[in-house]
Parts: sequence; C-alpha cells; structure tokens
Amino acid sequence: METLCYSWANKVTFSYLGTLCSSSDSTWRIEVTDQQLDLEKLKRQEPILFYDELTLYEDELADNGISTLTLKIRCMPSGFFILLRLFMRVDGVLIRCFDTRYHYEVGNSYILREYIERESSVSSLKPEFQSTSDINSVISQLKINLQQLEKLFF
Repeated sequence: METLCYSWANKVTFSYLGTLCSSSDSTWRIEVTDQQLDLEKLKRQEPILFYDELTLYEDELADNGISTLTLKIRCMPSGFFILLRLFMRVDGVLIRCFDTRYHYEVGNSYILREYIERESSVSSLKPEFQSTSDINSVISQLKINLQQLEKLFF
C-alpha cells in the first residue's frame, strides 16, 4: 500500500498548515467551513485517555526574546484535540502566535482544522503584557491577522 503525503500552505501568506498523509485507496478532501471549534464542549469533564505536551523547538533568539513550537494532544472517549503552536516574542519589537487546532469527534467523517495567525507590536500592548512570560495571557491581546476554518474529510 503506497502512502501519499500532501503539504498544505496558505496561499495568502504561505504559512505551513500541515501535511496530510493517506493511502493510495483513500484521499483527504478539504472544505472551507464556518463551523467553529466547540471550546465549551472541550472544557467538559470526561476521562482523558492520553495526554502529552511536547516542545518541538525552542530558541532564546540570542537573548532577544523567545521562539517555541509546541504540540499538545488530548484523547478522550468522544474524540481527540491537537494544538500546534508557534509562539515568538522579539523583546521590545513584536509578539506573534500561529495556532493550528485539530478536533475530531467520534462519529464524524471529518476533522475540524482551525488556523489562526496573531501578531502585535509590543508598543501596542498594555504594559502588563509587554514582557510577560505567561504565553496564554498575552495571546488573547494579540491582533488576529488571519483565521481559517476547514473540514478535513477522510
């Protein structure tokens, strides 16, 4: 069985959105959608069958900031959720965050993919967010430059 892999890039910014692999007898079909990830459903308490958080890349930018690429995966009886996050802070200049989220619910024939690019200059942020090391708090303050929602049919 031959495996085919397709790399997908956003045509506007040429950002990497992931690589989809399939066997020769099945392929992925991608459709743009307005369906949002149901974050409230993901907050519900249910058994976590598997969870892991991996730092795939980290650099301190020659003591001028930080750049990290992290992957979080959570599997539950109802499906799975994956977050791939590229976060970059250049001290005194800008903060950037690119998130790619995948969510699958058991019974669906598709995976939802949400891609969001956020970026703001440090000077445009409130002082308490300009030098924080709490990534999650600063991300909500960044300007969204691109948001893309897709259904990946398998």
